[in-house]
Amino acid sequence: DERKAKYTSLPDPPDVELAKKVTRQLSDLKYHEDYEKKKGKWSQTPCYDVAVAKMNADNISMRKYQQDWENKKDQIYFMQTETPEYAVNKQAGIAASKVKYREDYEKAKASTDYNVLPATENPLLRHLKAAGNLVNDRLYKEAYEKAKGTSINYCDTPKYQIDSVLKNFGDVKYKEAYQNNILGRYIGSYDDPYHAHCMKVEAMKSNKNYKADYEEDKTKCYFPQTITQEYEALKKLDQCKDFTYRKHPDQIKFTQV
Repeated sequence: DERKAKYTSLPDPPDVELAKKVTRQLSDLKYHEDYEKKKGKWSQTPCYDVAVAKMNADNISMRKYQQDWENKKDQIYFMQTETPEYAVNKQAGIAASKVKYREDYEKAKASTDYNVLPATENPLLRHLKAAGNLVNDRLYKEAYEKAKGTSINYCDTPKYQIDSVLKNFGDVKYKEAYQNNILGRYIGSYDDPYHAHCMKVEAMKSNKNYKADYEEDKTKCYFPQTITQEYEALKKLDQCKDFTYRKHPDQIKFTQV
């Protein structure tokens, strides 16, 4: 014993540890050990088979399947004020409500007493004043009464300015040159446009004018320049030029003199 306590024993080799582990797994006593300890005792936790059977029964049970829905079907999971339809309906109800429409007026009715507010700040009095000014005959004729005894320069009126502009586009302005220069004159005078037009037309139709250029040139004789005596003399003189004279005989074209 002293020797065991004094010296540290060596650990078992791996093959020994493996043999111990296999022995414990194959031991029937070790296998039934937990069962033997709880065999005579009551346990609230069911055994594995009972738990599996209970879970399967719950899975195929229609009552268990619908239990959550039956418990919550009468409950509202969201506030009714959070839906868009409720907000739209509420806004429409407020807009159509006469109570809401008159709420601000009813609150301010007591404070807008005619004896408390001045006339410039009282909305009803300001409205009545504006309506009275619209139907007041004196204000309606005020501008006319002021200008009734004064003279008006016609050139400054809008009608005169419009007439002066439209005068340039009127029928009188358009026919003014014709009436001053042409109307009443003798047809056939030299300055008459119709007479000038007729002269041009007759000149175009005249056979004499049509043949004038031909009659002028028909007595002229046109012949080629190469058959004139001057051309023949210049052609012969080209053979006597120094440039042609100094050429080799083989390069000179034979010509009969």
